[in-house]
Amino acid sequence: MIFVGMFLFTAFYLPLFAQSLRVLVNQHMAEVSYLGLASFFLGVVFLSLLIWLNRRRYFLFAMGTVSVQDRLIAYYAKESLQSLFPGQAVECDVIVKRKKKIEILANIPLVAEEKQESTLREVEQALISMLHKYCQYEREFILNVSFSVE
Repeated sequence: MIFVGMFLFTAFYLPLFAQSLRVLVNQHMAEVSYLGLASFFLGVVFLSLLIWLNRRRYFLFAMGTVSVQDRLIAYYAKESLQSLFPGQAVECDVIVKRKKKIEILANIPLVAEEKQESTLREVEQALISMLHKYCQYEREFILNVSFSVE
């Protein structure tokens, strides 16, 4: 392919060579067209091989299974909530649903109604950072909060 390209490129700069090329093409048009068809198919084969050899290869190995431990998440969630409400009773349970979606059931102390929204945002942020830091869990989770009166 490189040779054909150089051959046709130099024909423009060498007039005697270009004239002999014109005579060759005019007298042997059928053979030149077969040569063009053969070089076209050869180029397609080379391009296909180049693409095939340059493709990425992925290997899939079946390894041991790793499951999300709901008791571990519940422990860390309870510790995170206990840091938000020190000295108060906090209960926490975790349910792992289908597709590894986590639902956290938390029972936290009752707070004033005007502070509930900000308290829930603090609880959410604490649980998000805990799940990210200790469990590398970055997907959505369900938070089910109930307020307890002591």
